[in-house]
Amino acid sequence: MGLGKLFHKIKDTVSVSVGKSLDWTDLMSFNRDKALENSAFWICLVNLARTFGSLPMHAYTRLPDGTRSTDAKSAEAILLKHPCPHMNPYSFRFAMSLNFELYGVAYAKIHRSTTGKPIALYPIASTLIQPTVRDGSLFYLYANTGEYISRKDMLVVMNLTTNGIIPLAPLDYIRQDLAVADAAKTMQHNWFSRGTMLGGIVKVPANTNKETKDEIRTSFQNGFGGSGNSFKTAVIPDNTTYEPVKIDSKSAEFQEAQKWTVAEVARRFGVPEAFAGGSIRETYANAEQRGIDLVQYSLLPRSVAWQDAFNDALFLHNDSRYVKLNLNGLLRGDAATRSAYYHNALMDGWMSANDVRSLEDMDPIDYGDLYMVPMNYVPRKVAATTNPYTYQAMTRESRCEYGHTPILEDTRKLEDLAYMAERSTAAASQRKAIERLARKHLKTEIDALQALLDSNISASELLEKFRVATEKIAREFGEQYVAAFSAIASKIQPIVQRQVRTGTPVDADAFERFVKTYAYAASDRHAASRNGALEKALSGIPDDQVRDTVDTTTQKWIATVPNQQAATETNRSANAMTVFLFAALGVTYMHVVASADACEFCHRLDGRVVEVNGNVLSKGEDVDDGSGNIMHISKSKKHPPFHDGCACSVAPGR
Repeated sequence: MGLGKLFHKIKDTVSVSVGKSLDWTDLMSFNRDKALENSAFWICLVNLARTFGSLPMHAYTRLPDGTRSTDAKSAEAILLKHPCPHMNPYSFRFAMSLNFELYGVAYAKIHRSTTGKPIALYPIASTLIQPTVRDGSLFYLYANTGEYISRKDMLVVMNLTTNGIIPLAPLDYIRQDLAVADAAKTMQHNWFSRGTMLGGIVKVPANTNKETKDEIRTSFQNGFGGSGNSFKTAVIPDNTTYEPVKIDSKSAEFQEAQKWTVAEVARRFGVPEAFAGGSIRETYANAEQRGIDLVQYSLLPRSVAWQDAFNDALFLHNDSRYVKLNLNGLLRGDAATRSAYYHNALMDGWMSANDVRSLEDMDPIDYGDLYMVPMNYVPRKVAATTNPYTYQAMTRESRCEYGHTPILEDTRKLEDLAYMAERSTAAASQRKAIERLARKHLKTEIDALQALLDSNISASELLEKFRVATEKIAREFGEQYVAAFSAIASKIQPIVQRQVRTGTPVDADAFERFVKTYAYAASDRHAASRNGALEKALSGIPDDQVRDTVDTTTQKWIATVPNQQAATETNRSANAMTVFLFAALGVTYMHVVASADACEFCHRLDGRVVEVNGNVLSKGEDVDDGSGNIMHISKSKKHPPFHDGCACSVAPGR
């Protein structure tokens, strides 16, 4: 018989007729179809099936280095996404889960290719399979066809069993509980269908004959029985009286019986009452803990059963390949809780950015597979193996699960970039403050320049008096720059000390004096730049065109100078303070680290080693970019920036 015909003979994986009429007066005759009429049993069963139908399920391969890679292209991985030609993954696992919960086991016949690879899974109702042993081997007898299916060709997800072969059907052990609940529901139905008039006593004279009694009884039942006759007013002869049998819904304990049923069903399935439709009062914390308990004590054991079954069926005990259900999504809290969880995972180094993005259904990013640790936030391998003083380079190839090319080969370079990024972030924290100061500083200079223009002096006199004015303004602004650069220094120092990895103390007074000197020097550089720019702008300009030229020049300054100065000084100050701290901490050598977007000139300087406080670039030196372009060095430089816009840095060691 072809597999297609075999599948079509499986009419329903859940509803299979028992083939006989049952007597509902016998509690033990309570079967599956009647059980599904119980709302608590139904919702609990459906919730479990829906959960396992919707959980992500992936195939993985264990790599020799202990890591794993997602197996997305193998026949087994494709099978998980398309288990059956007639069912999608959700429908397949939903049907399997119903059998799993009702009968203690779920079966699916494995259809293999000519090479033995599994290419389809056809679910079979558990009631149609009978495990049997033939010639010492385990087979499964399919009742509809009489076929004996070998163990290797059957996916068996076992729930309850005492010997690993014969399942224990949970339905067999909950029949009596559900039958009692059904009896209570029948009683409740009768109560309300009779309009709460379940019975009473009509007293008539002693000599009343049987025909009259029957007539009175029939009259009462027809006139006042049923929910449609509820609350009618009865009129009876004066020689008769009616005494109703008083019973209310509380006395009948209908609600208590329903609550008991929900609790009993939840206990049988091992889930919280709310999962079975119970109405319970609880706090947010209790609800969160209930969800965790559901995953840990109910769904996790079931998921292990599913994973083991698929591993045995698909991989034939190949330990290097396996299937895994992802339960993490069920444990996710609200946005704040997830954010805190991910933050700790990233900082402690047991999750990467791409791990987090995967859980949040986001695409991977470049370099997102690195695992970082708090020690200067560098890769774990660097933190564990790099010598902090010699900085021996260690090459490696970083595999990426998403098909990216190897991302970094020199771990020393990776460490430098991580350190550089942290230090740059610290310096940039004061960029806005420095930009505001530069804007204020520039406005004061421009006001002084406009006042000089109004005095109708020559261009040469204007330049000389502007130089004097800017030098005075620079001294006035020096102290304001001190505050901004001191803030940078307080953040740079711990970063550099972690990078150097030494407990050597730094002379706080000496460092403070250095920062103050640097701040005044920065203010002086600003003044010198304005004087140089004005001198260049007025070179060769007639006196009658000086005002227009100055107006054009100052407008350009307003548009560009504050931003450029803030960018340059934050990087320059960070490097200057770093070099000072290197010397204070006993570092002998340092090397250049080119920024990620460095120009070709700076790439030529990347890795250049000099003594601390030595010149990285010397006056008169030329730097070739490799394409014939030359950068002429007019002034020696101890550290970056080497030119306008340069964002390079220095790091300790050779």
